Amino acid sequence: MATLASIRNVAVIGHLHHGKTSLCDAIIEQSHTKSWKLDSPQRRYTDARRSEQERGMSIHTTAYSLVVGSLQDKSFLLHLLDCPGHPDFEADVEISVQACDAAIIAVDCIEGVRLGTRRAIQHAVRAGCRLILGITKLDRLILETHVPPEDAYAQLLTVVADTNAAIIAATAPGATPMSVDPRDGSVLFSSAQHGLLFSVESFIKQHCQLKLPVGSGSHQVSDARLSRRMWGDWRYNIKSRSFFSLRNRNASSTVAAASS
Repeated sequence: MATLASIRNVAVIGHLHHGKTSLCDAIIEQSHTKSWKLDSPQRRYTDARRSEQERGMSIHTTAYSLVVGSLQDKSFLLHLLDCPGHPDFEADVEISVQACDAAIIAVDCIEGVRLGTRRAIQHAVRAGCRLILGITKLDRLILETHVPPEDAYAQLLTVVADTNAAIIAATAPGATPMSVDPRDGSVLFSSAQHGLLFSVESFIKQHCQLKLPVGSGSHQVSDARLSRRMWGDWRYNIKSRSFFSLRNRNASSTVAAASS
């Protein structure tokens, strides 16, 4: 990459055992067009030291470089830093974010925001990094809790809200706090064990490439409209192939009940 505009330095930070190294594994694998299989589902490419492999945790920051493509079909050279989550190695996090443009905050979808998450956010905010939320271990939300879709969405919504609250708390008084929102691409969803890593926008792009039916006749849904309806008080009616707002439906029900 000949220009600095095509280079990104990104740190992966978060609480201990919240899937930072596994998230890095997913990014590495998705940057390659040729897939490969390993004997163990736990890749841990960035845990190169024997002590890290034996303990199953990152001890020092490990950096690696790879070329990734954007949704606009533009390539970037990505320098990714896998930072440790143990509080004894917090100095590695503080130093790493100083050298980065952005930071991916890995948060376990079940455990949510913890003390280590808040400490990592504080370092990233002080360093002026752009923040990206990486919600990890989505398979736990499905395979362990067995909750219905509404409750699963509520849990994800709580993770996003708690992360934004931690960002606000870490922002200096008088400064404008940053925020993460799935609708603007600042939230990633991942399950490294099952090879999943996507944002709302990339999910929609994949959906449209497969040409799955949404809408019918003159009611076909565009990519932009579909992206806006993948997060929030929107639901999809399979029979009518259309979206409806729960807020409008509840308002209509309230008005009907009041008039009767």
